[in-house]
Amino acid sequence: MGEACKGLHKLLYVSERDFSVPCDLERILKNARQVNRENGITGALWYDGKQFVQWLEGPKIAVENVYAHILDARQHKNVRTVYFEPTLKRIYAEWYMGYYGDFREDPEIMNVLSRDTGATLSTDMMVNPALWQTEERLPD
Repeated sequence: MGEACKGLHKLLYVSERDFSVPCDLERILKNARQVNRENGITGALWYDGKQFVQWLEGPKIAVENVYAHILDARQHKNVRTVYFEPTLKRIYAEWYMGYYGDFREDPEIMNVLSRDTGATLSTDMMVNPALWQTEERLPD
């Protein structure tokens, strides 16, 4: 039975950084990887210094719970859900939380964001897989 039959969902959101609150990206990634591992969530984070874009995928209830925590996080403001829907498979199945950095080179995520929400993002927000940082791989 595929994961979609078990309630697998994907969520994509965009938010602005609240500069009145300190932002420790290393700590955010470490915490996200731990929480995601415990809840069967995989995904990726992009951050250009001004805005966050995050993709989460996993069991519907787990994704909802993690997203509720994100909505309450003080580092974010103007959080916009691009989509939250069932999916047949994971895109980031090998990563608890990949980190891509800026969005400078790959327009694909920008196309998704502008097409699905009309979201206005900084011109620097372009995905660049070459900037992929060290991630924690799922066990084989």
